[in-house]
This record gives sequence, C-alpha cells and structure tokens, in this order.
Amino acid sequence: MVERLIVVGGGAAGMSAASRVRRLNLETEIMVFEKSGYVSHAPCGVPYYIEGLVGDHKELVYYTPRFFREKRNIDVHVYSEVLEVNLMDKKVKVLQGGAEKTYSWDKLVFATGAEPLKPGIEGVNLKGVHTVHLLEDGVKLKKALEKASRVVVIGGGYIGVEIAEALRAAQKKVTLIEMMPHLLPTTFDQDTAQLLSQELTSNGVVVHLEERVLELKGEGTVKKL
Repeated sequence: MVERLIVVGGGAAGMSAASRVRRLNLETEIMVFEKSGYVSHAPCGVPYYIEGLVGDHKELVYYTPRFFREKRNIDVHVYSEVLEVNLMDKKVKVLQGGAEKTYSWDKLVFATGAEPLKPGIEGVNLKGVHTVHLLEDGVKLKKALEKASRVVVIGGGYIGVEIAEALRAAQKKVTLIEMMPHLLPTTFDQDTAQLLSQELTSNGVVVHLEERVLELKGEGTVKKL
C-alpha cells in the first residue's frame, strides 16, 4: 500500500522536506498544503522589494507549485489552510476555495514557521497596521506605502531594522521604536548595537529606545500612537 505524506507549510523547510522524501522514495504520495499563494519563496527578501531593489515580488519565488508537481511529483496545494489536525484518526481538515476538505495521512510534517508577534495593545488591528511575514504582506505594505510619507516601525529586531532601512531608502520619514535599551537586544551587546543606531540615525531614521507603544489611535485607520 502506498503511504501518504502530508506537509503543512510550503516554505523553504516544507518544500525541502517534501523534496528529500521524494529523493528517498519514489513511491510515497506527497501532498503539501500552503496557506499563501507561493511556495519555496524567500520572505527575507521582502525588505529589498519594499526598497525597490527587487522590482517584482515574484522574483523572490525560486520554484513554482507547477515545478514541484511536474518535476518532482509533489502535489502542492496553495491557498490551502489547514484548520485542524486529528492525530487519533490521522486526518487533516483543509480550507480550500471556500470549502472544507479532509485528507488522511500516514506521515505528517509541520513546517509552518513563525508568525509575526503583534504587541497586545489597543488598536493593533486597525487598518494601516502591517506585519511582514509572507510575500503577500510585502505586496500589501508596498501598495500602502504609495500614499504614505511617514512610517513608524515597532520593534528593533532584525526585521524591524531591515524594514526601517528599506523604508528610508524608499524616501519615507521613518521612526523606529524599541522598548529595550538597544537595537537587536537578543543578538548584540549595547556597545555594538550603538554603532547600528548611529548608522541608522545618520541615514535619517529617528530611533527611540526604551520606549513602549501603549496604544494605536484612529477611527478605522491608524493615525497616531
């Protein structure tokens, strides 16, 4: 009997796992479910897309679902969100095209990656508040930036710093807020991080350290904090 492997998540890790299984076993049925519209993409390149160094977000996609289906015999499903996993019955419930479908599995791999951490503050779900995770997030953000002149970045980790740099290169007025005493607090010491702050400041980014955003304000759309 042919075994079925289901991979939840079609990013780099998920597609690497599916491809490795295919190399080891030509008979296994492999299905991949990806919530977004792209697989095997490079979300780390989104800041370059925002900055304009990458002209089209699709340039950040290395392989298409069609490639995996035709070249590696991997059944890829995009815009397919896994809603429920039943470990006892070995089944997954998937939302596809507005309808729920159920698939059984013999082996299961989770490769969903992380999610952006939204601070638990009032107004975080207002229109105009963006996170950067998927390629679609980058597309939405770039479109929103067409009418924006001032942008606030909350969080001075890797993504926050990269986005701040990209926004400044895109000629936006940028303010970066970090609640810790220095940028990249989990990576660098304060002396090293100070060099980063100085570099950002010299390029026009307004950096606020040891400040916590308490509330985002606006009626329907964020206007201030």
